Amino acid sequence: MLTMITPPVGRLDGSSWFRRLVLTAFVVLSSESTGWADEPPSAALASNPSNDSVANPATLGFASALRVCDRQALRDGSGWRVHYRLEVATAAPVAVEPGEVVVIVESDLSNARVPGLEQPRRSRLVVRGDEGLVAQCDLDPTAEEARRSRERLMVELIVNPPRRSRFEATAESPGLSQDPTADPFAAPTAVESPAGPLRIAPATPDETGRRGLGGETIPAAAGPIPSLTLLPGATVEVVLLLSHHRFLYGRYEPLLGRRAIQIRLGELSFADRIDLDDDRPVPPPVHRLDGPQDGPPADRLDPSQYVSAPHSLHLEAHAPGNQSYRFKDQEVRYGTTMRLSFSYLVAIGSEGRVKARVSQYRDGPASSWRILPEGCVEIPLTEIGRWTRVETVFRTQNDATTIGLDFRIGGDIGEAWIDDIVLEAIDDQGATQPRRP
Repeated sequence: MLTMITPPVGRLDGSSWFRRLVLTAFVVLSSESTGWADEPPSAALASNPSNDSVANPATLGFASALRVCDRQALRDGSGWRVHYRLEVATAAPVAVEPGEVVVIVESDLSNARVPGLEQPRRSRLVVRGDEGLVAQCDLDPTAEEARRSRERLMVELIVNPPRRSRFEATAESPGLSQDPTADPFAAPTAVESPAGPLRIAPATPDETGRRGLGGETIPAAAGPIPSLTLLPGATVEVVLLLSHHRFLYGRYEPLLGRRAIQIRLGELSFADRIDLDDDRPVPPPVHRLDGPQDGPPADRLDPSQYVSAPHSLHLEAHAPGNQSYRFKDQEVRYGTTMRLSFSYLVAIGSEGRVKARVSQYRDGPASSWRILPEGCVEIPLTEIGRWTRVETVFRTQNDATTIGLDFRIGGDIGEAWIDDIVLEAIDDQGATQPRRP
């Protein structure tokens, strides 16, 4: 707002006129900064220059009785994690009812690698404490389910968090769960530690397990948050987790754009703008299939034969149930060059064929899935009597989401051992893609 101030009729000395000008301008600006509008004044908003730096708190947005101590924005997979550390700058305690906790995030989002998002699409997310701590927005409500992108916002509040110089995504700094199986729509919980911090966040129940990458309709959040009393000088950490939900693309492609963020805690308010535009795709992980997490159970391992200690997968043609083994399906990025490597040993005298098989699947909404026949690869294992190293390169289908790998021995007599099984994404020159630090 531009306010024109004209001098009054009559004579004023220079110092009196200057004092009146400064006082009038201060009153005008103060009255504007304490307001609560859907769109904060653009001249007062700042953007984060990079993912690894924290902007000068003095340049951040505008605030009413809230002092900005720190801010940080980080890529979190295909989503974003934005942290604010705010200090209550009031002379008296501030009572905050659940309905008076409001977080609004507005933006025009795009990603040229995602069909339908080549041009910016409007997103407006509103989280209210009396409706839970989760909100979502359909970027293209007219699209069919498999082609619909959604942005989800989860909010966490920490009153009087542990002191530290920078926000850290560690156990010391309570953060939103990154577990894709966790349900963020359970009733919010308040947890108070003996040291005093009060954390309010969406509850994350025990892992239930699921197949597929989502695309399902996200239900409404449940339950209001507790009432709060913010004492003068109290520190409040507000954590915003923005995530992209879409079949096939949501796990790997971020939603890009400048976010206008508004936070209201009772009579206290704060607004900011921040550029979230790191467009690097999420690199696929390296899967060590014979490790302790995804490896076979103990009764399928043989410690007497291996390339790398202490054991290897054992196949036995004469033992019912031990003729084959299928590893847990692995999530993969669509349209990606992959390398499967392993070592095998076939016992002398084995009669049946030994083979490895790679299967590709397209997981869809509501736990549906189908096999992609064009993506299936069968590898015969013909060497007998010595350990043999195998490396095979293939490409995931353009709509593939998961890969299955199994080993099998045929006939009635024979044994085989498999060790050092690794599945990894590689670039066009055959080098392993670096993982994000």
